[in-house]
Amino acid sequence: VDPVGVNLAYGDVLFSPDGNQIYIIVDSEEIGGYVATASVTRNDQGNVIGFGDFTTAFTALNIDTGLTFAPNSETMFYFQFNQGTGQRTNAGLQELYADPNYENSYGGLTFIPEKYSNAGKILKIVNTESEIWIHSVNDDGDGTFTLFPALLLVGDLPFLNIGDIEYITQGPLTDHLMISNYASSETSIFTIPVNSDTGLPTESPEPTLFANGSIETWGLAKDPITNHIWVTDFDSGTLSQIII
Repeated sequence: VDPVGVNLAYGDVLFSPDGNQIYIIVDSEEIGGYVATASVTRNDQGNVIGFGDFTTAFTALNIDTGLTFAPNSETMFYFQFNQGTGQRTNAGLQELYADPNYENSYGGLTFIPEKYSNAGKILKIVNTESEIWIHSVNDDGDGTFTLFPALLLVGDLPFLNIGDIEYITQGPLTDHLMISNYASSETSIFTIPVNSDTGLPTESPEPTLFANGSIETWGLAKDPITNHIWVTDFDSGTLSQIII
């Protein structure tokens, strides 16, 4: 699917929790980067068959990937290249948290799902160093969240250019992290296992190839209705889905 009316240089893609809205980062890593949104049209089986007209939801300097909702919240998180982790409340308040452990980095982030003992914490994947960091998070009760300094979980992942990460909690890939790997003609998507209790990867996880052949894979999202995986290609302006 290639949505009409959205410019090139996609960053990430995200569905609303009810699956009725889609959000796409446009002009990723640029000064004028923004999030576009549209309604989702589905058939009787729940599969996406089209989108409404895209409009601008909000702008954020150098917004990159990692677009996600905080658990049980309408606050949206994302990563801003060379800036830090951003958050935007439903009321429009935007905050930025910069962690010195991964300054000047690219890469996505995700919240650890409720099924794990570390639920509600953030995993941040760092493109420049091929690392995974973890943040403890406090819900401030007003739609905003406080991030605490990151701790290193995994160093030196065997990937060239890491984009987004997503947890898979259903189906044959249950208890895995999915990782997009932007590497020109060798672009691919990998999975790594996580502990079924903690939700955390091991210090030296073994990656498994999930899919390849896409161009400049960067953003990932899981459709909450079908559980299909949606993928953005950074510069080609394509948005695809993978049935699992």
